[in-house]
Amino acid sequence: MERVVSDRLLEHCKVEGLVAAGGKQRTDSTHVISAVRDLNRLELAGESVRAALEALAVAAPGWLAGQVDVAEFAHRYGPRVDGWRMPSSQTKRDRLAQVFGLITAPLKQGTRMVTPVLLDHSAQAKAAAGFDKDAFTIDWKARQVRCPAGKSSAHWNR
Repeated sequence: MERVVSDRLLEHCKVEGLVAAGGKQRTDSTHVISAVRDLNRLELAGESVRAALEALAVAAPGWLAGQVDVAEFAHRYGPRVDGWRMPSSQTKRDRLAQVFGLITAPLKQGTRMVTPVLLDHSAQAKAAAGFDKDAFTIDWKARQVRCPAGKSSAHWNR
């Protein structure tokens, strides 16, 4: 079983251009870890949407049919997301993430949060010294972070 999983992971990394034949590969390289993390997050987001839509299809099928295109839902969210072949380009993966967000927009109407927002438990927040994460502004579209001093980040790591 471990061999099969390892082979599938290696094949996926080859397709994504993260490893190539004949060279030394470090599995702890930052770009490899980052790429795997991004794919994992995208799969998690997609699987969360699929699971929520499946639960709604059972609990409130009539309401759901009025909110989403049922044919598109069945085509896109029928199989588990981790069984999909993820898009090869970053642009296509970004678009897929946007689709996951768009499909959930009408589902958010009339819902309420049942858990509290996570608090910042960082050392800076606890000590009330320095800057905690809330002191920074993130512009996701522009891919920039602005610090409390008003300076913007020079580059954005994916």
